[in-house]
Amino acid sequence: MMKEVNSDVQFSVQLGLVATIVTGGEMDTREDGSIKVAGPWSEFYEKEGMDIFTFCRFSGTYKTHLRLCEEILERDNSSKVLEIGVGRGLFTAYFALKGYSVTGIDSDAQVVEIARRNCAFLRAEATIAVANMFNMPFPDNSFDMIIHQGLMEHFGKEEIVRALEIQCRKARWVVFSVPGELYGSKDFGNENLWPFSTWMALLSKHFNVLTVRGMWFCRQKVASRVIRKTIQLLQGAEAAERYKTSRYAKCYCFAVRSEG
Repeated sequence: MMKEVNSDVQFSVQLGLVATIVTGGEMDTREDGSIKVAGPWSEFYEKEGMDIFTFCRFSGTYKTHLRLCEEILERDNSSKVLEIGVGRGLFTAYFALKGYSVTGIDSDAQVVEIARRNCAFLRAEATIAVANMFNMPFPDNSFDMIIHQGLMEHFGKEEIVRALEIQCRKARWVVFSVPGELYGSKDFGNENLWPFSTWMALLSKHFNVLTVRGMWFCRQKVASRVIRKTIQLLQGAEAAERYKTSRYAKCYCFAVRSEG
């Protein structure tokens, strides 16, 4: 049974204001796979602060990712969620306020403290700890779903496959979003802004891709909308969504699980 969501937060989520969160700084990776930033992540998150409007803006910006997660969780009657790369803790807070049992991890201790503080402000009960995604201190099958946003694009293909293989052992589903080739900028400097076809080829080779959703679309031409409607009629809604995402989405959201 989901607990009742705080009324202020409920209002914020319902508003669904759309805005993008722009970050800056140069990035590199350490030998253990964690991300190293010229300007620390914690400095950025401290500057952003936290208030109800920020949470409202977040819920609108990432509504596609959030809704896909909720669809799967509700369909499977699931309750345990892990967020990797917790950042300010907004995904963690969102699902905690929805009544799920949520754990968040980040490799930066200062970021973890910021996320804890933000969750406390939003009255979201969650466990947030320091941990690295390549060496997570959880037994296999500990969670129903693992979520992350803006994380995988900072790694090479081998590291992405390795990380997702670990995650698929820890949870039944992994739902994550990444910027694509139409995103337009490398906010931190080392993002792989790959086209949709590159992500699909990589993921389909190693995982079962349940579904794909596009985020932040460019303007579509009338002819392309007709093509999408035709694909939907002939091949189904999922095929039409993949066509739309591949042509016009600035970011892609994937739901994957292990082939086994």
